[in-house]
Amino acid sequence: MPEIDFAKAGEEGIKILQDVIRFNTVNPPGDELAAANYYKKLFGNAWLPAEIFHPTDPSAPLGASTRANLIVRLKGKGSGGPLILLSHLDVVGVEREKWKYDPFGAAIEDGFLYGRGAIDDKGMGALFAEILLLLSRNKISLKRDILFVACADEEAGGKLGISWLIENHRNKIEAEAAINEGGRVKLNGDRVEYVAIQNAEKVPYHIQLKAKGTPGHASIPLPDNAIYRLARALTKIEEYKTPLQLNATTKEFFLGFAELDIASPLSNFAKNVDHPEEGQRAREQLTQHPFFNSMLRNSIAPTIFKSGFRNNVLPSEAEVTLNCRLLPGEKIESFVAELNRVVADDTVEITYQQGKAAGVEPSSSSHGVFQALSNSAVKVWPSAKVIPFMSTGATDSAELRQIGVNCYGILPFPLTEEDEGRMHGHDERVSLKSFTEGLEFIYRAVEEIAVA
Repeated sequence: MPEIDFAKAGEEGIKILQDVIRFNTVNPPGDELAAANYYKKLFGNAWLPAEIFHPTDPSAPLGASTRANLIVRLKGKGSGGPLILLSHLDVVGVEREKWKYDPFGAAIEDGFLYGRGAIDDKGMGALFAEILLLLSRNKISLKRDILFVACADEEAGGKLGISWLIENHRNKIEAEAAINEGGRVKLNGDRVEYVAIQNAEKVPYHIQLKAKGTPGHASIPLPDNAIYRLARALTKIEEYKTPLQLNATTKEFFLGFAELDIASPLSNFAKNVDHPEEGQRAREQLTQHPFFNSMLRNSIAPTIFKSGFRNNVLPSEAEVTLNCRLLPGEKIESFVAELNRVVADDTVEITYQQGKAAGVEPSSSSHGVFQALSNSAVKVWPSAKVIPFMSTGATDSAELRQIGVNCYGILPFPLTEEDEGRMHGHDERVSLKSFTEGLEFIYRAVEEIAVA
């Protein structure tokens, strides 16, 4: 096996990331085609043919869609099922005036690369691309195919991305397993504390509450004001606490967290998370941390409120959208029935949109890909602890798990809590050191999984 110069490879990967960040793929509208064409040329120069698949975009003029998914296949001997290296090309929007750096400029300063998508998710795409280039250039013999898959539309639910590929080109992405975003490499100061590998995720639903009222002149207030009616319903929901629940993944996560050598007042509660007598109190104490709270229960977050059209007219209706994330295995019908019980107002209508791959089971933490990621993590960061992880956010892994692909999520770059907070925020960034370490981490895992 050739020895890889990861410092040099990291420099090339950073250059790829800079190039891709400079394509504005904010979704909506997405416009992933230019970035897909960049990758197609990059891989073509390395004699790796890439296919671009154009999803049908009903919002675009006929023949004018700039939405794109890209697949590259590095062939192996076929003695193992294919491995997908999955990322997405689209990014969330930006408030330019609140950024110090041009979000699409890919500036490097003080050891950090700044730009929308540096973490979510163009950073992983660039890292995966570099791994494919390394394997191809060095003529590494593979026992299984490796697929580089870069999707459209992940940030808007994936209907034109992974869902569209599964529906229209499933044969192109048949695989045994996938590595995708979703987990964490937690950095505290200069030390990686733990590597959390995502093997399960909560299911997102958009639930609408709508209240009706009698319209009229605002100078004559009426008792059935739609806004007041909806506000009363929201107050009841705010005061309602969904039950605390522990599943196999969150149990392993908290017990692993308790073993970390960190000064956290929550560590002792994590240790007792499933204790027959102390468990309930321990779980209640863990909910003091917003992230742990979301891991332990179905969550409800109002995000959009709509009502009225003039300031002197009583509205005929008021509507609020709740972004709800249900634990794996939870039934949306039962959850909505419980909300109806809590609201206890027949004049408030509660409806929902079907969630992303609802009811999908977690991927096994005993699978070879999970084990390879674990082994690689302790090679690169010897003091780190590896733990399974259930993400509170949604990823494209949900759809792949639903068709039988074992998916494992990780953001391979060591990140502090402050830098994690920049994801979807302002001045998103990744350190050059973290990128290079993440590259070695994933490369060594792929080496264990796929090299003959």
